[in-house]
Amino acid sequence: MPGSTPVTQSILQAVDELLRRVIAWTQDSHGTPITPPAVATQIQVVDELCQSRMLPELFMPLHTASGRIMVEYEGYLIHELGKYRPENGSPGPGFWASIKELAVARQEADQPPIERLEPVSTLLQAGVSHAQIGLQIYGRRGVGPFIQSNGDVDVALIELEAREPGSVIADDWVPPWHLEAIDRRRQQLEQQTAILSKMETARHYDDPCTVEEMLQQGAFVQQVQRAKGVSRAKVLVAAQRIGVTPVDGPGYQQSHPGGEVSAATLEPDDDEQSERETVRSLVIETYQQSNGEKTAAEIVQELRSWGHDVSVNVVSGFIGHWKRRQKLEAAGAV
Repeated sequence: MPGSTPVTQSILQAVDELLRRVIAWTQDSHGTPITPPAVATQIQVVDELCQSRMLPELFMPLHTASGRIMVEYEGYLIHELGKYRPENGSPGPGFWASIKELAVARQEADQPPIERLEPVSTLLQAGVSHAQIGLQIYGRRGVGPFIQSNGDVDVALIELEAREPGSVIADDWVPPWHLEAIDRRRQQLEQQTAILSKMETARHYDDPCTVEEMLQQGAFVQQVQRAKGVSRAKVLVAAQRIGVTPVDGPGYQQSHPGGEVSAATLEPDDDEQSERETVRSLVIETYQQSNGEKTAAEIVQELRSWGHDVSVNVVSGFIGHWKRRQKLEAAGAV
């Protein structure tokens, strides 16, 4: 492409590799819904290339898209609400939407320029043969305006175009191989966005076992609910139908007689998510109140004194994710 540099080419290659890995991941029937290390590594590579340097205007959508991917991926790592699907451990809808945005930006950043060929008269004056003009310059693989149905070059048409420019080749003529390249790129983008849109739509993990089979294998009621996307009542009915005693997961408490529900009736995953959101809010609030001067270790010490079990890595992740989101919001990218 015009203005191409080693830097922009390396960015396009890195983005292409990320898209290839993501699509391969989604198409792997034996794969895991959890983000593979190969994809995670390439996300970092693309982010470093797109965020660490000044890019031409045509590449700014790639800059924005890669930043959004990192925000979504960091939110996924810290299990931020809406960015992590607890039913199967995969990234939330926003992650797939950001990858789709990257695919679109990738195509826009590298649209092949329309090939402008030397006028036929100029080529003849330079000593280029009629065969070269018809078969190699203005034609490829037996297709071109100067190629006859039998595959031979039409010398008369070449001479006519040389004498009267535009008589054979219109001003808006586009080489057919160029149109083919554009069409291939369009089809590739359509395939990518279709796959990513499907992943963007939230859905429950479809365990190959039935509800009854899972109960017979000893799965907890809550495990069956998440895996099959059904209510507790349906699980209990299925257990009664096949004569299996339903077993709740550790920490689960049923409603007390009279319909009153204790504060502990939340399932373990819900409790964990609630605690995580609380800790995240406290971390950001504490960091902001210190004007960014408190270290992650200091914040950990403060939160532990309040009874929250948290690590330096988790606190650093919350702060880093918040900073990146603030930067994108300030740029009007989110």
